[in-house]
Formats: sequence, C-alpha cells, structure tokens
Amino acid sequence: MYFTGERPIERDAISRIEPPQLPTLDQLERQVLATVRTASALLKQAIRVPDGHEWRVDSECFDMHGAPLAACEHGTSFFIRKTFAPGIDEADRLNDPHQLAAEIRLFLPAQQYLFDNRIRTFRKYGGRRFSAHLSVKFGPQRAERYLECLDESNREPETDTLEELIDAIAKTMNAALAGQVSEQLTPNKLPQQI
Repeated sequence: MYFTGERPIERDAISRIEPPQLPTLDQLERQVLATVRTASALLKQAIRVPDGHEWRVDSECFDMHGAPLAACEHGTSFFIRKTFAPGIDEADRLNDPHQLAAEIRLFLPAQQYLFDNRIRTFRKYGGRRFSAHLSVKFGPQRAERYLECLDESNREPETDTLEELIDAIAKTMNAALAGQVSEQLTPNKLPQQI
C-alpha cells in the first residue's frame, strides 16, 4: 500500500532498518548440496526408468574438490543409461541400437551470499527460477546416429519451486521414455551415420 501524503521520517528509524540477511558461503554451500540431493531423490521417485536401464548419479560430484558452488555453477546432471553385462566392450555399448540415454541438467536460481565481507553471486548469469535442460536420445550413442525424442518446446522447463520443476520434468521424461519403449524403434528408423 502506498501513502499519498508526506510523512516525516525519523532519522533513527532509518538507521534501524536492517538489510536483508544473506547466507554466508558455508551456509549457501550446505543449502545447494541439500537442494541437489533432494532433487536427486525426488527425480528417482518420480521418473519411471525403463527395464534394462538405471540411474547414473555421482553424488560425490556435488562436492567436487570441496567446492559445491563451483560444481553446481553450470548445472548438475542426472543420467539414465542402459545397463550392460560386464564383458561388453565400449564400442558395442555405444553402437547398441536399442538403448535410451537421458540427461536432466538441473539449474538452481541465482543467489547472493557473503564471502570475505563482500557480496558474491552464485550463478551470476542464472535466472531467479529453477530450470532444467532435458534430453532423451534413442539408439546408438555416437556419431549422431541417435534420435532425440524431445522437441524444443518441452526441453527447458522453468518454475518457481523445486517441486514444480520436478513435476514438469517427470511429466516430460516419463512420456518420452514410455513412448520410445512402447514404439520399440528399430535401427533402420534411426538417422543414418554420415
């Protein structure tokens, strides 16, 4: 509500107004790690992984070299990959025409924090909302022989809360993963190697 008339303001009242409290570096690092780990758990609950595939999440990368802010500055990736028997070599894994490879790259909102008595910004060029970049590739995972299952319209959800983002990601990813499994695409339907 705006005041229409002038009101005298006491100088002492101005000096008592405290600036918004910013987290310290340590506090923000703990917050970022907790948020990423929560996102990991929620994604694993919400997304139905096709048979023969599994999550690949290296939780240690969240605390890369003791610097979680640096590790998460450009997003944090969660992967779904096909599982292979131990004896299958790398070339055969890459060339397998019946596999899905999904990536969810999570971006946290920009956040200011205090470090060395200065205000710094985590994800300086990031927005103020939670967002993600999604990809689901079907087919051989090399030389552009795969088929991207998501179009541009649903690859980059953006929401105000983490829970809303997880719901949006799950809706898109579950539809894409289930669609590819049910269609049972064959190698001759995939883009040809150039």
